[in-house]
Amino acid sequence: MQADAFELPVYTVSAAEEGGAYGAALIAGMGLGVFASPEEALGALKKEKEFRPIERNVKLCRNTYRLYREIYPALKDVYKLGAN
Repeated sequence: MQADAFELPVYTVSAAEEGGAYGAALIAGMGLGVFASPEEALGALKKEKEFRPIERNVKLCRNTYRLYREIYPALKDVYKLGAN
């Protein structure tokens, strides 16, 4: 779904089940000098699975977003009501 919406490949990576904790550990590693840069820290991750955009779904995402942009001005005030 993300690949379709962004029109880019999306990858699962090693330690993905650790989520934010793993990302925090990589950032801490940068702070401690274990990694010299964000790119080096990201090198600790290994791509596991690739998801490529599916053209049929990409078209659907584009059309849905186009419709959203068309109706948003009419609904903008309604959205504000929900924020209160």
